[in-house]
Amino acid sequence: MKKFILITTMVMLLSSTCISTFANKFDYIPSTSEPRGPVRRTPHMSHIIDRMDNGVYSLTFMRALNNAEIRIYQNGILIDQNSGSFAKGETYTLDLQGYGEGEYTIEVYSGGNIIFSSLEKI
Repeated sequence: MKKFILITTMVMLLSSTCISTFANKFDYIPSTSEPRGPVRRTPHMSHIIDRMDNGVYSLTFMRALNNAEIRIYQNGILIDQNSGSFAKGETYTLDLQGYGEGEYTIEVYSGGNIIFSSLEKI
């Protein structure tokens, strides 16, 4: 009976160690210099890269989008909207300075779903 309890306990301890080891979702990057912490992978890469330069906001599309819709909100109020198809590598620019000072939200929709959102202040 003691042997059975000992074996059962050992199996339970080994099982819990294996489960906790495989439950960890970190990717470790080997380093030749100082040790670094775990690196988390992003669930997906963005299809749009944004950039702000002196009040001019640009969106660069990293994949082609058909029937995309770009909405610009100033202080929560829709001030501009543009629809169209964008090719991979195409850049769409907005002159936010022309609208004046405020807090701007730029959103891109594709197929009725929001795929990009950014908040900028001028």
